[in-house]
Amino acid sequence: MEALRIRIPQRYQAGIAKLIALPNDSINELLSALDEMPTTFNLERLKSHISARVSAISMSDLEGIVDALSSLCFLRFDTDLSLSDFTEQIVKAINASGNENLRISGSGSERFKENLSKLLSGKLLSIAARAKSIILEHDHVFGRARVITDIRPVFRENTEHSPIAAVVVHMLKLHYIQDQQHKDIFVALDTVDIEALIESLKQAQEKADALKSTLALAQIPYIDAE
Repeated sequence: MEALRIRIPQRYQAGIAKLIALPNDSINELLSALDEMPTTFNLERLKSHISARVSAISMSDLEGIVDALSSLCFLRFDTDLSLSDFTEQIVKAINASGNENLRISGSGSERFKENLSKLLSGKLLSIAARAKSIILEHDHVFGRARVITDIRPVFRENTEHSPIAAVVVHMLKLHYIQDQQHKDIFVALDTVDIEALIESLKQAQEKADALKSTLALAQIPYIDAE
């Protein structure tokens, strides 16, 4: 079996460099913030949550650090490595990056692996990353939607005359992701279809609210996308 090879993308290298340089007090404050249960897997909201609880790290540094840590959380789930093996591979990737600001060795390497293990074990990012990976684990993942509405004329057999009537047509454009590719599908709807779709979405919302109440009674935290 080919050995796993991890690379550190350029966009995360600055955040990892900041993480390597953090003093113990800052690491401990960050650990405390990351050990709380997430209520969302929206990364921007998670950043706001963390920044409100961490005063020893500047907001600009914290942005890069959280981006890097969240990426590492997702990567760890994809690799299926144990935490110790994963942190070992990350250190190797850091030293192979060619970025002098990232090089660590000896006691610095052991300290970083220990801190990284603790940070990746924090509930906030690890559970949020797991929740997001579960909700995205589908063949087609919804991206966005748009409805284009227009009027289409109805003519007599003799099209030289003015139209005798008109109909309203809706075109539903669904943007979705499949195999990391962005795609579109167009579905024609009439007024009855629109009403049926609205009713189905209302029912879905009611079911979600009922399930949230069930989770609350069972004392199981609910993690939202927002």
